[in-house]
Amino acid sequence: MADAPSPAVLARAFELWGGDARDPRLLGGSNCWVYSLDRAEPALVLRLTPGGPEKAARVQAELDWLTWLAQRGAPVCAPYRSRRGRLLERLGDEPGFLAAAFHRARGWPVNSRHPTIWGPALFETCGKTLGELHALSKDFVPSPGARRAEWDGGSLVDLARRTLPASEHEVLRRLELSCEEFAGLPRGRDDFGLIHGDFHQGNYQIHEGRLEVFDFDDCAYGWYAWDIAVSVYTSLLSGVHRGERELAHQARTYFAHFARGYVQRNRLEPDWIERLPGFLQIYNLLIFVSFSMNAERAGGRVFDFVGEHARSGRPCFDVDFRRLYEQALRLAD
Repeated sequence: MADAPSPAVLARAFELWGGDARDPRLLGGSNCWVYSLDRAEPALVLRLTPGGPEKAARVQAELDWLTWLAQRGAPVCAPYRSRRGRLLERLGDEPGFLAAAFHRARGWPVNSRHPTIWGPALFETCGKTLGELHALSKDFVPSPGARRAEWDGGSLVDLARRTLPASEHEVLRRLELSCEEFAGLPRGRDDFGLIHGDFHQGNYQIHEGRLEVFDFDDCAYGWYAWDIAVSVYTSLLSGVHRGERELAHQARTYFAHFARGYVQRNRLEPDWIERLPGFLQIYNLLIFVSFSMNAERAGGRVFDFVGEHARSGRPCFDVDFRRLYEQALRLAD
């Protein structure tokens, strides 16, 4: 990861959005730095991402998309313009930092261990929210020169070849075959578009019965079914961490209610839902590669679960997703 922004860069970024950087409060971030922007209303967060012009074009595309979604009523934490009227500010010496501010999510974090919150009503709201984002994405046209990356299995394979130890050659081969298969999938308007890419309970809060979604830093052009698979998979990780055994039952429960919400806002052909086990498997392989890059994360029940399915090739969850989805369609009709 690049060096953190200097005090001078931080001070300038806060100033551009009317904040004070004398005591910046870091909220987190993986490939960027996210700060609480203490100021008068509206409540904002400030994000600083290292990168030059090429990265700036990708960030601008993210900000344009979020603005477009917010203008159409989608429950996203929209970007907020600087005092100079810009969504994106470039700061510091090259390559420098890309500064953007976003409305802070209202409401409360979602705790998957809280049974009064983590249940069918929330799962349906998750489906409805993601369906709304997918439906709206179909008509979004990026501005010239600003475009997010497109799903590229080749990049994932290259990363795996560099990072996986030789002992994991079977995992690498499985990943190569999966990415080759995915590369041939259709990319039509109704199947493929801008997606969140990391839709899980850590990236939304619940406010007055609606979700407020944030952290679109991983958004990219991908299959809508991939976004659904990520949501299903991550909904179960806390259960994996706790050592729970009825994961297939939990996956069925989550997806059954998620699908009821999703079809209210968007509809995919059932054949895409039948591909969910494949999407889940390749996402599991992606996480396995990620673990291999970070020895500190390579341990515990989650690592054991990810490794078992990466090495065996067995489906992550034995669930008939298509049947559940078709049931949701019948109920909606």
